[in-house]
Amino acid sequence: SIYSVCPATPERTFKDDLDYFLYKLESTTFNSQPFPFLFFCNMFHPKFFNELRTLYPPVSVMQPAVKRADSKMKNTKSYSAAGSNNFADKRWKMSVFDIESMKNTPKWPQLNEAKLVWKKLENILFSPEVEKVLWDRFNLTRKPKFHDFRLQSDHQGYSIGAHPDSPKKILTMMFYVPIDDRTVYDFGTCLHTAKQYKARNMKNN
Repeated sequence: SIYSVCPATPERTFKDDLDYFLYKLESTTFNSQPFPFLFFCNMFHPKFFNELRTLYPPVSVMQPAVKRADSKMKNTKSYSAAGSNNFADKRWKMSVFDIESMKNTPKWPQLNEAKLVWKKLENILFSPEVEKVLWDRFNLTRKPKFHDFRLQSDHQGYSIGAHPDSPKKILTMMFYVPIDDRTVYDFGTCLHTAKQYKARNMKNN
């Protein structure tokens, strides 16, 4: 008898996931209105994205996202909309940098696996290759003094009004990680023009 044996599937490497992300980043259409932005779709290798989704931290190890006063924004008209604490019980947050130092806890049985996956994403996002592509695409020259990498979990009923980003930031990237593909289009961020921003309802956040 003659038996055919399928070759083993090669293990995915860090470079595979980095190259996949870079390809998506370089091929995404650049938009200049209402301000320069890129709209990403399917940025991560499907298997890697599934790992991120499976190993997303449970709310039990996160903290309520209470807004702290920002000295550069607290006197602006936007602050009450952007910094409302009315929804603090519906949004939870955690720094990815803190996951590395976390001790094992029954609240997150998959912590050791999660550390590897989120560290990989951190290394991808802050890699010299990704920074070069982003800086070239946005024509940026300033170098960041520090990086921030937060995970947030929004519960039913959370909302936030139209607001400008912090003036301390050079560049912001946001990724949505829905629990399954059925809800992938139920989340997102609306980009407002200056006219829409001025016309927002301050009494309704």
